Amino acid sequence: ARRRARTRSAAGQVFGRPVEVRYRPDGRPEVPGGQNLSVAHGAGLTLCVSSAETVGCDVEPVTGRSAQTWTGLLGRHTDLARLLAAEAGEEIDVAATRVWTALECLQKAGRRSGDPLVLHPVTRSGWSVLVSGDVRVATFATTVRDVTEPVVFAVLTEGR
Repeated sequence: ARRRARTRSAAGQVFGRPVEVRYRPDGRPEVPGGQNLSVAHGAGLTLCVSSAETVGCDVEPVTGRSAQTWTGLLGRHTDLARLLAAEAGEEIDVAATRVWTALECLQKAGRRSGDPLVLHPVTRSGWSVLVSGDVRVATFATTVRDVTEPVVFAVLTEGR
């Protein structure tokens, strides 16, 4: 009930007015009017995005994990996390969390987490963009007040 209340509040912020949020049998939230909605809860925060196009979002705190654990979580995308860490000059746990959030976004957008995912050239500090076919997942790693570890925010959209 608490998560749904947070979702309703966040969706109201996105639309600038109170909205009714319904849930499909698979748990995916929907709003009337044809807009796609994606919501994520993590690190004590709620992230909500909406678009007429395909959309997905995720928010995850960075957690230190062993290489074996990351391989189990990321599967074929483990090398992408290593490449991202090297290209962005960041810790492997941050890069792997970026990839993890991108995979979560793919699933929320109705894609398969096993779909190919590649790194778009890193051009802005804190940001990394991952591409899968016609969708892009922008990820941002930052610190958040009252959260000890860094937090990664990810948003998937179609096109550029």
